[in-house]
This record gives sequence, C-alpha cells and structure tokens, in this order.
Amino acid sequence: MNVPSFPSGNRSKLEIYLDILRVVANDVSEPAIIMHTAKIPDKLLNEMLDNLEGWGLIEKKTARKKLRVLITPKGERVLSKLDSASTKPATTHPEQKTSLLSNNHL
Repeated sequence: MNVPSFPSGNRSKLEIYLDILRVVANDVSEPAIIMHTAKIPDKLLNEMLDNLEGWGLIEKKTARKKLRVLITPKGERVLSKLDSASTKPATTHPEQKTSLLSNNHL
C-alpha cells in the first residue's frame, strides 16, 4: 500500500477533502488512521466524512463493530478528474486571450 503523505500547513477545504479521498482510495479505511495520515483533527474529520458520504463519494460501513470508510465509484471518478485537472497546465483559448487583453474589460 502506497499511502501519500500530506502537508500539515494551511490547506483549503477542497484540498483536505481530496486528501481524505486519496487516503481512502489507498485502502485506508479506519477513521483514526485516515485522521493521522491526512493530518486533520478528529472533529473536522467527522464533519468532512459526513459531507463526503452525503455527496456519495464515500461509504461508511460497520464491520466487526468497527467503522470503515470506503471510496465509492463516484468518489474514484471525482478524485481522478480533480487529480488530472490539477496536473494539467492552465491554458487559455486564443480568442479568450484577445478578449481578456482588450481595453473593454479594463
């Protein structure tokens, strides 16, 4: 299992949600380990897990009296698209560049 390491500095909520999804996608299913690996406080983890579950990106299951968190197919698709979007350089279509540089917008 290759679990990513995340910075503990200031991150946006989107970055934290993505960090949680990345950890869960790497077969880490115990909330305590997710919290430690994604470097987020317990209270925030519970809130964010509830949101991710509400959006259909993760699923919470109880197995042997322990809570497990699993990424859903929708969560995998969202994570894949956002990860690929973050690695692509930002581009602007030539017509957009012209309109952005015109004096009409200044």
